[in-house]
Amino acid sequence: MPSYVPLQPPIVKPQSDALYSYQEFTPSKELRPYVACYWSSVTHAAIPAGVHRVVPDGCVDIIVDLQASTHAKAVFIAGFMTSSMTVSLPAHQSMFGIRFYLDHAHRFMRGPVSTFVSKQVYLEDSWGRDAALMVDAVTAARGMKDRLTQVEQILKNCVTATDSQVNVLQASMAYIYERKGVLTVRELADQACYSERHVRRAFMQQYGISPKEVHNIVRFQFVLRDMYQRSSVSFADVAVKFGYYDQSHLNQHFKRYYGMPPRQVFVLPRDREGSGD
Repeated sequence: MPSYVPLQPPIVKPQSDALYSYQEFTPSKELRPYVACYWSSVTHAAIPAGVHRVVPDGCVDIIVDLQASTHAKAVFIAGFMTSSMTVSLPAHQSMFGIRFYLDHAHRFMRGPVSTFVSKQVYLEDSWGRDAALMVDAVTAARGMKDRLTQVEQILKNCVTATDSQVNVLQASMAYIYERKGVLTVRELADQACYSERHVRRAFMQQYGISPKEVHNIVRFQFVLRDMYQRSSVSFADVAVKFGYYDQSHLNQHFKRYYGMPPRQVFVLPRDREGSGD
């Protein structure tokens, strides 16, 4: 089981709205090293159903819009995000997504992840006519179980050998996950037995982002999960645990990636007690 399993706001703070649902599904054991999860987002309202917050998770997604008018516009790649965003939820929307870990996303994108940073690209532009296979697998499935079975078969066919540079990056990402993002670029370079310059260049060429940005986002995600799982832990304790200078530094870092300070997302024990602080 991967040590890094990112979270998104609908899991952290589920919306109590019968007209909107978000679910995540665990990949098979064979694909678990590559796929963080499958997910679905559905709105049942006849009018727009509010907003959906998306935060950086160190992943790249393939998303199928089940309401799209054509196959060509139905499936797209959502690239690596470096900041949060809010998306309006239109009426009667139905989406299915595959969330890939950064270090293995290239296997499924058929090109460097750097091509897709902070933007959306139609899968057809990368896969050509094969993109229709993904649309058919998702839209023609008889229920979610059948959908996952068909999608996984396509993904298994995508897993291929990679060159040595990508292997170096995979080893670097494994170390970032192991350290929960609490490290410096120098420490990462020493672990990989390369110069800092080489590591930075490799990250930019393949991922389109710096190693510092990557490990900051990974650290944010570990912080998010820690707060989600143990809400009684104080923000000051979390700051110490994850190597922040102080609580203020943690607050700034969290707000940068979530778009809101942690106090607006998680309730401190004393807040629940109504101390008024």
